[in-house]
Amino acid sequence: MEHGLREVWCIFHEKHKMLDQEESTKKIIGSAFEVYRVLGYGFLEKVYQKAMQVELIKRKIKAELEAKIKVSYKGVLVGDYQADLYCGRPSHCRTQSRQKLQPRR
Repeated sequence: MEHGLREVWCIFHEKHKMLDQEESTKKIIGSAFEVYRVLGYGFLEKVYQKAMQVELIKRKIKAELEAKIKVSYKGVLVGDYQADLYCGRPSHCRTQSRQKLQPRR
């Protein structure tokens, strides 16, 4: 029976991690929409980076500007990367500013 309980715990733990990631993803996307809703377009990228950081912290997500990240591939360090905005999760945010929106083709 102990083995079965361990399996149940592992399944619960994985689902909890997935729900946590899903919730964080919703907060990150919601933050991006809020920043765009408030600021609109036309500012330099740095303005959006800082605004995203403010909004993410407000939503209780750790957000670090221009964080340096070590990149590993199958356990081997393969390089460094500087994220625009790092949320301390497997995903990170990339901000871009444009003079005006371009229609999709």
